[in-house]
Amino acid sequence: MIQVVITKSNKQIKCLEVKGHANSAPYGQDLICAAVSSIMFGLCNAIEEAKLPCLIEIKKNRFLLQVEQASQKLQHILYTAEMQLKTIEESNNTFIQIKTLEV
Repeated sequence: MIQVVITKSNKQIKCLEVKGHANSAPYGQDLICAAVSSIMFGLCNAIEEAKLPCLIEIKKNRFLLQVEQASQKLQHILYTAEMQLKTIEESNNTFIQIKTLEV
């Protein structure tokens, strides 16, 4: 299962972690993993293109993004990724689970 943890403070995303594998199909044919990977790499590309201050760490089956300096533009990008992930979860909740923590 893909596990997503979104950490917020005052309704602003401070950290986004995605890890695991959906296991909804054989490796290389898993459309849920492909969709989540596409969202996450698009998110990274948007942040890097806009030169926004974030720590991004990508390892096998794990993506970690930590906000270093909050901005409205960054929050809009992160909110879009959050909504995309939640859309996948709505129809595939046996393969992806999202937890939101308020700190």
